[in-house]
Amino acid sequence: MRLYGLTGGIASGKSTAARFFAERGVPIIDADHLARELVEPGRSALLEIVQRWPGVVDAGGRLDRKALAGVVFADPEKRLALESILHPQIRAETLRRAKELESTGHVYALYEAALILETGTEGLLDGVILVSASPATQRARLAQRNDLLPEDAERRMAAQLPLEEKRQRSRWILENDGSKESLRESVIALDAELRGIGP
Repeated sequence: MRLYGLTGGIASGKSTAARFFAERGVPIIDADHLARELVEPGRSALLEIVQRWPGVVDAGGRLDRKALAGVVFADPEKRLALESILHPQIRAETLRRAKELESTGHVYALYEAALILETGTEGLLDGVILVSASPATQRARLAQRNDLLPEDAERRMAAQLPLEEKRQRSRWILENDGSKESLRESVIALDAELRGIGP
């Protein structure tokens, strides 16, 4: 079984593309879901985070994700420190799950993560699919969300590689400045291509 990366900047449509692949029976290993599991109470990643930033847990001992984001996205060094805690554990769990999927008969699976190229994870994968949207499209989509302040969105966009570099380092590009239906059609075509690639 091959493992491909699926990535894209904030509000690029990566999660929507992942949903379309999943509808076609492609297993998705979601880095965000893994990260949430790894910071459950009692897990070693949460203990490391709390040692470094004691104020990011609530009264029940659970991670306050909004408080943590406020700390790490305001300071590049703190963001890198968080990534050094989480990314090795996410990588190990991804490889473990991919190994489990090998016996299920799937041709390929996708590892969905925002920072594949930023963390050098592409070296563990059989290729990277980029969901690409222009910065103008990203900002327009972010403006429609009510869970993120504009300055927080800009900080998150700035924390990611420039779009052109991502495009150069990706094997496949799904253009997503148009409609969801257009993205779905692109996913259907790429799924057919990936299923046809030999072992």
